[in-house]
Amino acid sequence: MKLNPFKDSNLNDLQRNILQFLSDHLSSRQDMIREWWKRFVIKGKERITIMFIPHSEKRIINFHVSIFAIVLIAGIATTTITVTSILIINHSSTIKEVSKLKKDGSNSKIQIKKYKEEINELYDIVQTFKPEITHLYSLTPGSDIDSLWAKGGVHNPNPELENGESGAAPSPPIEILNIQEIERELKTTKKLISKIKVFLDYRRKIIETTPSIWPVNGYVIARFGRRASSYASETEFHNGIDIEAFPVADIKATAP
Repeated sequence: MKLNPFKDSNLNDLQRNILQFLSDHLSSRQDMIREWWKRFVIKGKERITIMFIPHSEKRIINFHVSIFAIVLIAGIATTTITVTSILIINHSSTIKEVSKLKKDGSNSKIQIKKYKEEINELYDIVQTFKPEITHLYSLTPGSDIDSLWAKGGVHNPNPELENGESGAAPSPPIEILNIQEIERELKTTKKLISKIKVFLDYRRKIIETTPSIWPVNGYVIARFGRRASSYASETEFHNGIDIEAFPVADIKATAP
């Protein structure tokens, strides 16, 4: 006889059967877990006898230790060794970082010393040629001597920030400030040297193109400037100098 699933009685029987099955299965699992736990406790409470027998054999030392105690001691020892190893590794890493920072600090000091030596050399060179450069620069039209030897660096519009009165972030280490100051001085010195180089090149071209000798041995018959015109009654501007010489006289170039 087949069950009609649409009848309430059949559905209730099916539900009871399912609940009974689940209850029996859960009970069997609980019994199995209890049995395992009971065996585990019994096994853990078993005692192991440890004996120490000295060479004289006058007194034998023995004591009993449960398996639970052995497992606990082993766990504590393993945890201690693991934590100690981690601390040692971290300490080694810290020592390496400190050594690296010390090395970087030493390299920074060496670099700063090198920069200072280069700046001193450049300063000595500039000071050696300063009078000649100033004199030559003064001959240039529109030149400003004050701007030529102006001190470099960055202007600070708010000097209170340097004294820490504004509550700003802490200033960087002195090594970084020294490096930044040296870099600014180097940039200023390079700009000054470039400016001097351009000026010297300009003066060199002027000197090279300026006549420095007489082209021929003779007599000046017409000078540079305004003079009476040879073809009219008016005056004219003469752009050169007329020199009268013998026909066989040697003529030389007055400038390269």
